[in-house]
Amino acid sequence: MRPVSRVYIPTVGHNIAIGLLLLVCASSTTAQVTLSCSATYQISHSFSNGAKWDMCWELLDREGIVYSDVYYTTPSGIARRVFNSLALAQIHVPYDDDGARYHDVSDYGLGSSGHLNNLQQTDCPNGTRLQDNGKNVICRTIITGDQSALTGNTAVATEVLSVFSVSHVGAYNYIPEYRFFDTGQIEPVMGATGKLQRYGSDPAVGWPVRGGSSPVGISHLHNYYWRLDFDLGSNANDDVFEEIEFVADNASNNSFSKSVNSYSHEAARSINPATKRFWRVRDATETNAQGLAVSYDILALDTGHRDTGPSSEPFTYDDVYVTRQRDCERFISHNPSDPDGCASNDDVTDFVNGEALANQDIVVWFGITFHHIPRDEDEPRMHAHWNHFRLVPRDWTYASSRIANLPPVINNPGEQFNLPSSDTSLQVVASDPENQAITFTASGLPPGLGINSNNGLISGTHSSSFGSYNVNVSATDSEGGINAINFDWHVGEDTDQDGIANASDNCPALANANQQDSDADGEGNLCDASPYGGCTSLSSSDVPKTISSSGTPTVQSTLDVSENGYV
Repeated sequence: MRPVSRVYIPTVGHNIAIGLLLLVCASSTTAQVTLSCSATYQISHSFSNGAKWDMCWELLDREGIVYSDVYYTTPSGIARRVFNSLALAQIHVPYDDDGARYHDVSDYGLGSSGHLNNLQQTDCPNGTRLQDNGKNVICRTIITGDQSALTGNTAVATEVLSVFSVSHVGAYNYIPEYRFFDTGQIEPVMGATGKLQRYGSDPAVGWPVRGGSSPVGISHLHNYYWRLDFDLGSNANDDVFEEIEFVADNASNNSFSKSVNSYSHEAARSINPATKRFWRVRDATETNAQGLAVSYDILALDTGHRDTGPSSEPFTYDDVYVTRQRDCERFISHNPSDPDGCASNDDVTDFVNGEALANQDIVVWFGITFHHIPRDEDEPRMHAHWNHFRLVPRDWTYASSRIANLPPVINNPGEQFNLPSSDTSLQVVASDPENQAITFTASGLPPGLGINSNNGLISGTHSSSFGSYNVNVSATDSEGGINAINFDWHVGEDTDQDGIANASDNCPALANANQQDSDADGEGNLCDASPYGGCTSLSSSDVPKTISSSGTPTVQSTLDVSENGYV
């Protein structure tokens, strides 16, 4: 019998540093969210980006809190079911000295009154505690994490719905948590804290942490397993389990090819870092607007080591199992006997017996491992250590990686001047950041002009009348992103008949088609009293008063002054 002692719990309402890498467009199918539980046992939350999670929860003696009827609604309003149920399937704790091998979920239970903690407000800061029969069993809180996307100059912070409970088994406090992101991502998490439970004298199986005759804290494993009953979309019996990996094309390992294997029968699989292996569950019929199957990736994050136990624990030999759904198959190990067909002490390797998966409700069993090597810092109470994996939507929507459509960028050509009855053309230039097709429109153009909606060329023949016009030109991409510019366009008389309208002529009284303005003062040379800039005048004091009559005058120098120079 595993000893039970309630111990101090460090504040469980922990701060989570969430680093995220990343939903628009409609899909062919949108489900109706239907929860099969009373309002007391419902959790619904809408995020600021328009996304929403809906689910039920229930309390079971062994599994603790189980979440069911789990739906995700995208920011664009697409609602689909993700899980029939989401539950912890085992906490397996074998010690390195083989002195104890615990199966905490099936043998002791996380949800019974003797093990499930009554959460205090200090355990759930800034959150809401949900009750079952008057006991605070869940902390529900919203966490604003790091930016989930950075596009151009726009950063978007992610929001996370976190739900967790706390159960004490032996000297440990377990914190099963689920993080539901506004992007549709899910992270099942397990935290462990409390006190070390077993001590000995052999440093080969642990680490010295105290004095006395048993100074060594004995190392041990925490093998965490989850039972994921996927029901993607509207049909629970058409999900497909796939393994995806990337295999080197040659011995140089400089290029890789993707391999996708769909499993038609129950299977047991292991992580393979060399091929970057991961798994996904996809719906066989429902697709996004691009025709790609909606699915969820299953990504292992904590893969530094894995327990491979004795022959009596074959469930430790693999990381992932896929089976048919059977109600009596509840735990990864130490299942109770059940008239539905489960024998006493069956484990998941008994469930994987070659049954076909086609047109069946499938369950994925996923495990991660933490090897706890005690240290002095674990005394008298250890800090919480955390393990998790990730479930990420793939092709749940079309172009899911783009947070928002970026509008076209349009260049302003500036103020325009033309003569009445003249032919003219002006190219408006625009580009789209996502290379979408652009449509141009214009308003306020001078009479006689129009714009080509496909390429932005304004052309035509001005009318014979004068006028000034404020022109608006808009560029719109294929998803409705729009940008606009304004500029003035003048159509006026030409007094000197040099082809330049008075409003823009730097010498309107004298014909100067070349518009030469040497000193750049805005007045053309022909109309400028000092076309080459301001010159200093000579005063009378600078001129000699008398000229001597003696001697012979000589020429000191000569100077030719051209039109383009001055002294």
